Amino acid sequence: MDRTFASQLAKLCPTASKKIIAGIVDNAHLLDAAGINTPIRVRHFFARVCVETGGLRALEEDLNYSAERMRQVWPTRFKTVAAAKPFEHNPQKLAEKVYGGRLGNSSAGDGWRFRGSGLLQNTGRENFAEVETATGLPVVANPDVLRSFPGALQAATIYWSKRKINAMADKNNTTGVCKAVNGGTTGLADQKAWLAKAAKVWPDGSQIVFPASPAAPSPPVAKPAPAPAAPIEQAPPAVEKETIERVQQQLKELGYTEVGGIDGKIGTMTATAIRAFRAEVGLPEGDGIDDALLLALQKAKPRVLAPARTDAAPDVVREKVPEVRTNWLTKVGAFFASIAALIGSFFDGILGNLDQASGVMQPVKDAAGDVPGWVWMLAIAGVAGGLFLVARHGEKKGVEAFQSGARR
Repeated sequence: MDRTFASQLAKLCPTASKKIIAGIVDNAHLLDAAGINTPIRVRHFFARVCVETGGLRALEEDLNYSAERMRQVWPTRFKTVAAAKPFEHNPQKLAEKVYGGRLGNSSAGDGWRFRGSGLLQNTGRENFAEVETATGLPVVANPDVLRSFPGALQAATIYWSKRKINAMADKNNTTGVCKAVNGGTTGLADQKAWLAKAAKVWPDGSQIVFPASPAAPSPPVAKPAPAPAAPIEQAPPAVEKETIERVQQQLKELGYTEVGGIDGKIGTMTATAIRAFRAEVGLPEGDGIDDALLLALQKAKPRVLAPARTDAAPDVVREKVPEVRTNWLTKVGAFFASIAALIGSFFDGILGNLDQASGVMQPVKDAAGDVPGWVWMLAIAGVAGGLFLVARHGEKKGVEAFQSGARR
């Protein structure tokens, strides 16, 4: 494997799959053959590939969605959550629903067989057949060819060449590249972010050096089979700060405002947002950043909250959010304390004019110094009133945060 090109890809995508990087490097002659061999063309190619693969981490489309997620991705196909329920967490059935009968898919099962695959996520029988015509590979009979190498890269370079995307890249037409691959502008913002990062890896004026075409393999030499090595458990790779920041930014743009700030750290708020996103798009539980999460973020549509949440009454929110209930109880307690203190200050002034009452109250007043009792009562009323206002403000903000999705 050419270490230079491999290290460049690893620098672009620190959390990439090692198998995918190896597959690209070992077949990099396909890039050269397609004319993707200048800094600006390489930048645009891999910027879009990173959008489609979640940063070189997946070679096939994940269709394991919740009903709510299906409503976001295909709102015209699933008018209600109830309509999407039969396809929930059933990738094959969902693929047939959304891809069946189009993109050249004509037979039962085509939607699943020809789901998004390869570095540019070729989708549909007609796009798979395009690869077969150009390469002679049995892609239609064996769609998994596009989910491994060299097929994953061949499909991408063929798609790129057929649509003359090199010419768009030469003009630095990022939107044109996005539309040529995606058919619209989905993922354009992420593509621009990847493009900026790729510019640091392959700046203008740099030389693109691909490894040589693979030589014909030598006849195998029989060797005694080595004893199986004991499996070594490896810790999951650390997630780069830039990747965490990108995930935080994407979550915030999608409406997961509970993520908080963008600091490149997976703290409590970021973990909460990740868990919420995973739950709503049908990913396995957890707060980690993996290939499935990155790919889902690339394809996600803005968060849509249920009316039962956006229109939730304060009393409903109090039952769901502990701090809102605490603020409400504090507000109620402060209100009654303030009223009691005001009443006490009023009667203290009256009682002070009664000789008999004055005799009863005098020891208390002496203990408090020269400050009249009604002043103390007013002070208590003032503090209670201030506490009431603070608690009321906290309760209001808590209700608004729940309704907007900022608070789970």
